[in-house]
This record gives sequence, structure tokens and C-alpha cells, in this order.
Amino acid sequence: MSDKQLDGVAKEILNIFQDRGFDKPYIEEKKDELIGLSRFAVLKWCSNLDGICLSALASKRGISVKDLKITLQTIKLF
Repeated sequence: MSDKQLDGVAKEILNIFQDRGFDKPYIEEKKDELIGLSRFAVLKWCSNLDGICLSALASKRGISVKDLKITLQTIKLF
């Protein structure tokens, strides 16, 4: 058994994928990419999300899409 865990933001992303009807193989592939990543790395990964998923993530986190995009742009600098 692996000791790697899934960050809370990563879990929310996977839930968004499930809610949007993405197929299980795709979700499992993304889970494999996200498992064991730090919150910082997960947020950096989020810059690949489309607008609908970004909007859903922002809503789940209680922030505006604009603020989330600013955060992701800032993180990409590192």
C-alpha cells in the first residue's frame, strides 16, 4: 500500500471531473498524476484546467474565478 495521499484540492478537482461526467479511466489517470503532490504542486497543475472546471473549483473554494486565475498565474512563476 502506498503512503502517498491526495491533497484536498486534488480531491475537489476529481469530484468536479466526476460531476461533469468525465469517464473513469480519465479520472483515474488524473488521480495518478495528482496523488502525492503538495498543495502548491496541485495548484500549479490547475493551470491546465478549462474555464468550466476552474469556475467550479473557485466556487467550491469560495473565491472568484478572477482571484483563482491570479493565484495560478503567480504560482506558475515559481
